[in-house]
Amino acid sequence: MKINEKRLKSIIAESLKKVLNEGMLSDNPAFEKWEYLEDMVGAEKMLDCIFRWSSAEQIEKWIEWFEEEGYFDNLD
Repeated sequence: MKINEKRLKSIIAESLKKVLNEGMLSDNPAFEKWEYLEDMVGAEKMLDCIFRWSSAEQIEKWIEWFEEEGYFDNLD
């Protein structure tokens, strides 16, 4: 199974946003700062930083989660 870096970043960004929205209250200072950064530098730049700072093991865990969620069902 192959996935390009741009698609992987998009999947991670969507998932992180979903997790943050579900797991944090909107009045949480960290959530507010996250949204500020997203507005100021953009989600793609933030995701690029997260991707670069993450270990291979963490990225593999994310990929496994995306597979379980069915994100790769249409990948051929």
